[in-house]
Amino acid sequence: GPMIQQMQSHCDACGGQGKSFRTKSEKEPLEVLIQKGTPDGHKIPFREMADEHPDADTGDVIFIVKQTEHADFKRRGADLFLERKI
Repeated sequence: GPMIQQMQSHCDACGGQGKSFRTKSEKEPLEVLIQKGTPDGHKIPFREMADEHPDADTGDVIFIVKQTEHADFKRRGADLFLERKI
């Protein structure tokens, strides 16, 4: 009778893991509102706005406020000071 041959090999798409998916690159603007007096290092989280993956929970995007020195204004706590000679 006829001869039948079977061969097994790994799928190129999933590497033999049994799952394959494509990612879609989308950009979504996030508006960050920083309140007056926000301290240096304050974290502003956007819950479940990070990359999505079929087998994982969606992560958070976290903005961290970084204070930079200003030539005229000085910060003390939540207050800004400006020193001028009158």
